[in-house]
Amino acid sequence: MRALPTRRNSLLLLVLTPVLFPFVTLLYAWAQPLPDAAPFAWAQAVEYGANSLWLVLWVLFIALPIGCGCAWLTTRREFPLRRWLDIGLTLPLAIPAYLLAIVYGQLFSSSGPLQRFIREQWTLQYGDYWFPVMRSPGGAAFVLAMALFPYAYLLCRAALMSQGASMLESARLLGANSGAAFLRVTLPMLRPALAGAGALIAMETLADFGVVSLYASPTFTTGIYRTMFGLGDHVMAIRLGGLLLVLVALPLWYERRSRAGAYHALRTADRPPLRLPLQGFHAAFALVACALPCVLGFVLPVVVLVHWSLAFTSFWQDTLTWQAAWHSLLTGVAVAGLVTLLAVLIVYALRQGRQPLLRGMTRLLELGYGLPGIVIAVSIMLPLITFDRWFSRQWSEWTGETQGLLLTGTIGAIILACTIRFMALGMQTVQAGMQGLPPALDMASRSLGIGGMRLLWRVHLPILMPSLMVSLLIVFVDTVKELPATYLLRPFNFDTLAIRAFELASDEKYYEAAPSCLMLITAGVLAMMVLQRFAGRASEGR
Repeated sequence: MRALPTRRNSLLLLVLTPVLFPFVTLLYAWAQPLPDAAPFAWAQAVEYGANSLWLVLWVLFIALPIGCGCAWLTTRREFPLRRWLDIGLTLPLAIPAYLLAIVYGQLFSSSGPLQRFIREQWTLQYGDYWFPVMRSPGGAAFVLAMALFPYAYLLCRAALMSQGASMLESARLLGANSGAAFLRVTLPMLRPALAGAGALIAMETLADFGVVSLYASPTFTTGIYRTMFGLGDHVMAIRLGGLLLVLVALPLWYERRSRAGAYHALRTADRPPLRLPLQGFHAAFALVACALPCVLGFVLPVVVLVHWSLAFTSFWQDTLTWQAAWHSLLTGVAVAGLVTLLAVLIVYALRQGRQPLLRGMTRLLELGYGLPGIVIAVSIMLPLITFDRWFSRQWSEWTGETQGLLLTGTIGAIILACTIRFMALGMQTVQAGMQGLPPALDMASRSLGIGGMRLLWRVHLPILMPSLMVSLLIVFVDTVKELPATYLLRPFNFDTLAIRAFELASDEKYYEAAPSCLMLITAGVLAMMVLQRFAGRASEGR
């Protein structure tokens, strides 16, 4: 197949050049000489690394058993409300982790309803009794586990559904009971799914900024923010970002390695896995075991936020909240549109022929989603500041006037950071749709005189419309929920819903933050409903 014209490829590569900013900046920062305070900074880095690894281990220790256990119960056992719980166990994905931190931080605080009830019920004073401290590394691990266990649930559920019933029947014929069959047959076959889920959970935990900031847990993300804005050392902050990138890359590497060596269970005659009915105590236990994560991860936070919103309805009239909603909508639409447009052009260009340079650029784009938002923010800030200073000097020489910041501290910086962050999502969605188009379609169109960009506009885009809508929706919701990049790069008086909720919670104005939290949750739930509908249509189409 012939390639696109050289000018179009060159223009596309020029547009994608800012994607290289984070990687070039990280290399530049590590090439700089160490400052006098380097020993102290490296000691802090060791502390941040130890705390981050401790947090990851505890989150995995909580999230993986919950996700795997609930997946086994919903796929292998039949009990009351199983179908509803199958949906409910995915709903915590619609709530950003920092919103859970806001709710649980208030519920478990010394002035919260739980401790007030204890003091009033038994006439105690604060300090006369023991109560778990939520604003601590342990509390951060619990909140992150409640937000991230659906990754383990979804992957383990898919793996269990693919195993079929014949393997368990063979194990039982050989004398193994249910427990032995699970430990010797089912669990070993879940190793690839558990490895993938563990890698995703570890990556999200290392990249988290909102929860560890609200709960005063010194990890790499909070250390980067403190170094950048507290100490004013941009180069050291970028170096810490490079170390965080290495930590994030390790789970990704392990996930790909485990997936490459994965083995798959064969399903005999395509029989679905059998669900054994449970009764009495066992049914009640399964119901509580699956319902408790749903309640802690979704139902309880939503009920609390609705209660706060109804208790003080005047906060819904706050102009700053609606202004933040408008800013979130503006940013989300801009990033979703830009990402989807670039994804279509890149995937179409790769479809037309071999493009080595463009293909190498797409590899870097795929790594963008693995970069934590705070690393992207600090790494693009230095080149933007450098460009603004250069342009200001040139402008002064040309016109004799002083030029302010052109890119730094503008919505353009947020759009650039979020585009780098979520470009991989748009490309994967569009590429999945493009792969479904047979090459004969392109040949037939060219035989009718339709080629080049006309082929994309008149033939491909109408067929790809469902994939484009999914790309727009996924990128929009993730951009609206993004906190670290928007928080670090925001212009003055440009707060999004995520920033608004985070800042109000940091000032312990929980009731005032409830409207912003509910808007974010609503966007996530609606996105999940639409995606499930698209998935249902796709399965029906097969």
